[in-house]
Amino acid sequence: EVTAAVVTLDITHEVIKTAEKLGANLIISHHPVIFRPIKNVVSGSIPFELVSKSVSAVCCHTPLDIATGGTNDTLAEILGIQTEVAENPILRIGKISVTTADEFARYISEKLGAHIRYSDAGKPIETVAICTGSGCSLLDEIDADAFITGDASHHDFLDFSERGISLFAAGHFETENPVVDTLVKKL
Repeated sequence: EVTAAVVTLDITHEVIKTAEKLGANLIISHHPVIFRPIKNVVSGSIPFELVSKSVSAVCCHTPLDIATGGTNDTLAEILGIQTEVAENPILRIGKISVTTADEFARYISEKLGAHIRYSDAGKPIETVAICTGSGCSLLDEIDADAFITGDASHHDFLDFSERGISLFAAGHFETENPVVDTLVKKL
């Protein structure tokens, strides 16, 4: 039986301590506790601490990304972009007033309070695709003037520029953390 819950982006030792202090027996997070396969649960690890303290975890990663009102919709709302679900449900597509990459980067930075890394594909921006976190692997599915995501490598910037898409990397944490407030409001 759940009597109290903590909502967070990541389950860390500090979050487990907070749950324990608050008497919460459930932690709801966006990122999974086990992201890469593990062979055993080691004393002191996050999974071990959860089990030993009888705290359950619900990790909503991809379902929260694709959900109506999830990470991508929350980011779009913060940026004031009306979006639709793309063919791939993890992507959101929307239109904005025509702008330049420089102006759009400043706008995103202001709205998120984040440092934005970006590449300018050299054309006006009117259609925008959004995928929080690490969305650059979706390049072949993006039909837009610009793409906003959290993480991007040097090669991602080159690949997007080659395809004529301005790429905006606004930070993994910065693009996903706002969904914590959304989850709390919904709960």
